Amino acid sequence: RGLWHTLAMDHWIAIAKGGKNTADNIVPLCHGIDGCNNSKNSKDATEWLTSKYGKRKASAILKRVNEYFDSVRSE
Repeated sequence: RGLWHTLAMDHWIAIAKGGKNTADNIVPLCHGIDGCNNSKNSKDATEWLTSKYGKRKASAILKRVNEYFDSVRSE
């Protein structure tokens, strides 16, 4: 087992929670036994980030994700 995981498409807002299957709701997350895609599952993304990384790091990640979604929407 190496340092690399397989990437999977993740619905940032889960389909089960009303999220859409559109580019502005999909992010790549690592997949596998210890992967983020598996641990996030259908949880609220902000709550999941905070529980996994703490408030400070979660805030920085959330900022990058939102910037990405903004760029996708403007295309």
